[in-house]
Amino acid sequence: MTKTNPPKLLIGLLSAAAAVVLLAAVIVGVGSRKPEVQPPTEPAQTPPDPIAVLFPDLKRNEYDPNQFRFQNGYLSYGDGQSVLGVDVSSHQEEIDWQRVRSAGVEFAVIRAAYRGYTNGGLNMDPYFAANLEGAKEAGLKVGVYLFSQAVSAEEAREEAEFLLDCLDGASLDLPVFYDWEYVEGDSRTRNISGPEITEFALEFCTGVEQAGYDAGVYFNVSLGYTGLNLSKVKEYDFWLAQYEHAPDFLFDFGFWQYSDAGSVPGIDGNVDLNLMFLKD
Repeated sequence: MTKTNPPKLLIGLLSAAAAVVLLAAVIVGVGSRKPEVQPPTEPAQTPPDPIAVLFPDLKRNEYDPNQFRFQNGYLSYGDGQSVLGVDVSSHQEEIDWQRVRSAGVEFAVIRAAYRGYTNGGLNMDPYFAANLEGAKEAGLKVGVYLFSQAVSAEEAREEAEFLLDCLDGASLDLPVFYDWEYVEGDSRTRNISGPEITEFALEFCTGVEQAGYDAGVYFNVSLGYTGLNLSKVKEYDFWLAQYEHAPDFLFDFGFWQYSDAGSVPGIDGNVDLNLMFLKD
C-alpha cells in the first residue's frame, strides 16, 4: 500500500497557524510579567572637606573670584571694596613714599623688628623709623609686623615687648602683625610644631593688645591649614599670603598678600603687594 503526501498548501496553512499560536503565548507571557521594582537611589553625597571639619567655627571665604581684576597693573576687588598696599623692610632700603602714594598705594605694613633664625637675636629693622615716618607723611595708613623665630612662649612675649619698645607709643591705623615662618636650612625653628606656633601667636598678640594696639596674624596657606590652630587665634586679624589671581583659601581674611614680585614707583626692586578688603 503506498502513502500519499499531504498537499503543500495544507502544510503551509498548518505552519502559519502554529506560529500564530506561539506568538500569542509569548505576548500573553510578557504582558503578565510584573515589572521589577528598583530600590530607591540615594542622592550623591559630597564628602566633607577635612580642613573645614577641623575649624567649623571659622567664617568661610566668601570673596567672588570673578570680582578680582587688574587695574593699572594692580589687583583690586569689586567696586571700591579693596585698597592697594605694600609691606616693606630693610630689603627695599630707602623708599620715596610720596611716589608710592602717587602710584595708588594706600597702606603699608612695615617691618619693625625681626628675630634671627640661627642665633635667635632680636633686632630692630634699620629702616623702620624712616619708613614709619615717611609712609605717614605721605598719607598712607600704616601697620607694622615682627618676623618671629620664637621657640618658646617666653620668646614670643619678649618679641611683643621688643616691638612695643620699637614703636615707642607711635599711633597706628592698622594692626601689629605676628609673622612666624618656617625657614629652609639649618634654622633653630625647624622642629617647632603647629600647637607651639599657635601658643606663640597668642602670647604675642595678647601682649600687643594689652598695650592698646590691634593685633593680627600672618600666615601662608600651608601654615593656615596644617600649622596654626586658626580657631584659637580667630579674634585677631588674618593676613593671608597666597600668590594667585584670586585666593581660594577656605576661611575669611581681611588682608591678602597676593604677590612677592610687585613693582611700585618709589621702591627699588621687587616689593610685596597686598589688598585690604573694605567690609561693613
